[in-house]
Amino acid sequence: MNIDLAVFAGVSSMAFAVFWVFVWRKWDREKPDPFWAMGLAMVCGALSAGLILVFFETDVFLKLELDLGDGIALLLFLVLIEELVKFFAFRLGMKFYRDQVDQMVDGLLYGASTGLGFAIVENAIYFYNYNLDAILVIFRSLETMFLHTLLTGLFGIYFVIAYNPMHFKYKKLPIAERKAMHSTEILRDFFHALTFHITRRHILNLRKSSHRHRHTEVIFEGLWLVLIFHGLHNLAAVYKPLGFDVSILMIVIVVLLAWFVMSLFDQKWYLKGVGKL
Repeated sequence: MNIDLAVFAGVSSMAFAVFWVFVWRKWDREKPDPFWAMGLAMVCGALSAGLILVFFETDVFLKLELDLGDGIALLLFLVLIEELVKFFAFRLGMKFYRDQVDQMVDGLLYGASTGLGFAIVENAIYFYNYNLDAILVIFRSLETMFLHTLLTGLFGIYFVIAYNPMHFKYKKLPIAERKAMHSTEILRDFFHALTFHITRRHILNLRKSSHRHRHTEVIFEGLWLVLIFHGLHNLAAVYKPLGFDVSILMIVIVVLLAWFVMSLFDQKWYLKGVGKL
């Protein structure tokens, strides 16, 4: 292992991360959250990337890699693993800085910070493996870091919405009912979330719901959106329909994702308090 190259790769990755910290912090101008909380979210994201690296060295992953082959199936499986690990990293961080979440935008802030921590580790590995190739460094520091912060930031928004839906007029279940949910109901919510009913009818349009929606429905809709955007992005990077290179669609997908995230803030409801999570 080249220690000097590893140090430069890590420092380069963290240097660009500083830029993204201040980009996302600008959305939290009204009631700025402490840097220590953002830093803790980044640590959780970085640890999740480390966990994936450990998983890649296990016999379980090596067997899956052989079974899935070096193609689209493996690519989509890796997307699923990455986003699930970041999901649990975000949930872990929330246990420590939950009291800091007093605006809806904080879900975006801490989600983006978690994704940024993940991207720092991932980029450092790429920088090392490709000997700090200038084009790769610039592309991954801008496009890829932006992608990961958007993806986990989007989930962070849905997480806060799920437990504080006051701005969307639909009711949430009492805590006792939430804890009593059967696994089959959770599984049903997981697949029903693919209709994106809550997103279409209540989150984007702020319409009142005539019945109660479980918090898991909202969380799963956010998770599905993240998986779809990430999956399409990675497919554009490697898939060549009829031999045509469509990697430019990676940029298009990131722009669409950014537009979707920003569209959630058109009504300025994100500056309002959310109460206790």
